[in-house]
Amino acid sequence: MAWLTVLFIILMAVSPIFWMRNTPDQNRLEKVRARARSNGISIVLHKRPDAREKETRLAVVCYKLPWQAISPKNNLVLHRNSNRGWKSDMRGWQWSSGDAIKLRGTDVESVIDTMPDTVTAVILDRQGVGLIWNEVEGEEMVPAILEKLQSLRSFFEKTFL
Repeated sequence: MAWLTVLFIILMAVSPIFWMRNTPDQNRLEKVRARARSNGISIVLHKRPDAREKETRLAVVCYKLPWQAISPKNNLVLHRNSNRGWKSDMRGWQWSSGDAIKLRGTDVESVIDTMPDTVTAVILDRQGVGLIWNEVEGEEMVPAILEKLQSLRSFFEKTFL
């Protein structure tokens, strides 16, 4: 009986260690983010793209590619997750920050039109161009995200020069 008591006490002491293990979803996200970082993409928490100025809660994940040549003076946010903001010339997208830029009929039109549904915003700031992505897909989506970010960075660097 004493051995059972000792075994029970040891199990009670060790069991919290098992609670700290990653879930399968956390492992999947870890692989996605590691692959993105290995491709030069930084992953940062960001406030919602349609958030009001007073809202500062970091609620979404932004996959960001740094600028190569020049960065914009103003932040630009193009989103499609609410009606907040003003209309863009891209159907279903709204500007919520910065000056509206004509996108229809440019090289970037097809990039934005073919954006996965899980990407809800394009963000341009001094650090780089970013995509708000909800990370539902696995690491196989990272090359597509990288391609979109590179195309957007190239277009906007030409636009701002």
